[in-house]
Amino acid sequence: MKILGIGGSDHDLSSCLLKDDDILITIEEERLSKEKHGSGVRSCTLNSVDYCLNEYNYNYEDMDMIITSDLFFPRLNSRKPFIDKMIKINHHLAHNACAYYLSGYDEAALLTIDGNGSIFAFESSETVTLGYANGKTLSTIDKAYGAAGVGSIDNTSANENSLGRFYSFFNTVCGFGFRDSGKLMGLSSYGEGNYVNEMRKFAKVEVDSKSHLNIQIDLKSSGLKDFLKYVFLKKTEEEKFKVKADIAYSAQYLLEEFIFIIMNHLYEKTKCKKLCYSGGVAYNSVINGKILKNTPFEQVFIPPAAGDSGIAIGAALYGYYHILDNPLKKRKQLKHAYTGRTYNEDNILHAFKKFKDFITYEKLGKEKVLEIAASCLKKGRIIGWFQGKSEIGPRALGNRSILADPRRKDMKDIINSKVKFRESFRPFAPVILREKVNEYFKTDFPDNPFMLYVSEVQEDKKEIIPAVTHVDGTARLQTIDDMTNEMYYKLIQKFYELTHVPVLLNTSFNTKGKPIVESPYDAIECYLDCDMDDLFIGDYQVTKIKN
Repeated sequence: MKILGIGGSDHDLSSCLLKDDDILITIEEERLSKEKHGSGVRSCTLNSVDYCLNEYNYNYEDMDMIITSDLFFPRLNSRKPFIDKMIKINHHLAHNACAYYLSGYDEAALLTIDGNGSIFAFESSETVTLGYANGKTLSTIDKAYGAAGVGSIDNTSANENSLGRFYSFFNTVCGFGFRDSGKLMGLSSYGEGNYVNEMRKFAKVEVDSKSHLNIQIDLKSSGLKDFLKYVFLKKTEEEKFKVKADIAYSAQYLLEEFIFIIMNHLYEKTKCKKLCYSGGVAYNSVINGKILKNTPFEQVFIPPAAGDSGIAIGAALYGYYHILDNPLKKRKQLKHAYTGRTYNEDNILHAFKKFKDFITYEKLGKEKVLEIAASCLKKGRIIGWFQGKSEIGPRALGNRSILADPRRKDMKDIINSKVKFRESFRPFAPVILREKVNEYFKTDFPDNPFMLYVSEVQEDKKEIIPAVTHVDGTARLQTIDDMTNEMYYKLIQKFYELTHVPVLLNTSFNTKGKPIVESPYDAIECYLDCDMDDLFIGDYQVTKIKN
């Protein structure tokens, strides 16, 4: 059976192609349209659908099912037969299905927290869904609801009773984009809790007397507006940074407190030790790293595409198991996120030809690529690393990565200013050989292939890997083994042999405001647009022609 799943809502469109319950290919629209968090609505395109179908020479007519969530609103009149064939399911159900079916768990407590999900009567939408899964049964235990619509600092009505939009609201307060929650999370480590009590006046999460979740968030309050106006009044730029950091800290503190109330409530409802967690809020890796210490859960699975881009996978798997009523076979837990297409040598050489006036290239073979790339890294050079299939989700996990030496104290500032062109406070993530993780990090999640949990850096290692140690002594690490990504693993091994440090700095292969690169052409274009030193694509080393 062939199933096409489509994800996203008003943001983060994606497509996924299944053959039975095997994921053949999946991709986010933004990687193709080059519009960050792209929905395809503005351009009235579905590039990601074409990408998946074309890779296997399929048409819409070949699909046994086309399925999405009920937040997918296409304006694609030219594809009317395709739209007419589409099945829509509940948004949070698709999130929960994505996390559960990729977890490998027989049973699990289910939790989705995002900005908003499916829209119901009276213009309310689900904001939190608690559930339980056992076999093919995915049941809902409790829900919280808020106002539907797009929220922002100027449109606060849509932020009511939504933890996702609560956090996003403070993104905009601090001068970031509404979807730039990673920036707020990074900034929070520079702040203090000076505003926690004041901000708590406008947000409350509790379990009521009937054991139902009660979320009350009011960002329309004149008191909040007065508070935010007052804290920035007559402040220098340096003082404003401190105010923003304290706001970020307070928002992070409250979100953490609220989420653990919800998770503990979910555990009391299910008594299940395994948690499947999804929705955009599940990208908050600082909170994720503390789950086991603050709840009774003993195992946690968060999919690499926990946000709306994962809806494509969840909807497709739900359609296969529930709507088409296929038997649920034992699934292994997903260990990698490499779900894009493969670019062959002809594709690579075609891209080289397009940039022939700006680059030179040499074919080295895999072993030589590893040797030279590791040597470049040891010398302090910043490299682009393009290998195999692209990753699903917002993290670069070793196939579309910019890599550097974590031992250099100045490397964070160099990459932020000359390569990524982004804010100086933002941290970079380490990737480490799985077998060495406990030597360098204190972590509840030694298996962390998707970079979704923040851990504390061991005290004696903070000075060894300063470029990936955040100001608070933590890091959002990725662990890697040779079964997950052999080429990536071997590169880190080579670097370890040269330096005795089994860690690299890993950041996404893109510059500020742009999606992660997808194709060899994208990789070369990005390489030429910034101060990256070297580029490795497959078996090739690429070098800039100096003017």
